[in-house]
Amino acid sequence: MRATIYKITNPQGDFYIGSTTNNFRARIAEHKYNLKRNRKGLLYESFKNFGFENHIFETIITANKLNALNVEHFIRSEEHSLNSSH
Repeated sequence: MRATIYKITNPQGDFYIGSTTNNFRARIAEHKYNLKRNRKGLLYESFKNFGFENHIFETIITANKLNALNVEHFIRSEEHSLNSSH
C-alpha cells in the first residue's frame, strides 16, 4: 500500500505535516469538507483565520506505507527539535 506525506502551510509560515493512504487531492477535499462541517481539528483555526484557499498544499513524498510513515515521524521530530531550540 502506498502513502503520501504532505505539508500544509499557512500564510504565516506555520505548517502541518500529515499522511494519507488515499489520493492526495481527496485528502485535501476531506480537509475542506471538515471545515465546512465545522469539524474542529488541528487545522481548523488556521483555515478559519486565513481562509482555506490561502494555504499551500504540497506533497513531500509518496512511498510504501511503512517508509512514508517513517519519513513523517522523522520530519515531525526534526521540526519539534528546531522549535525546541528557540
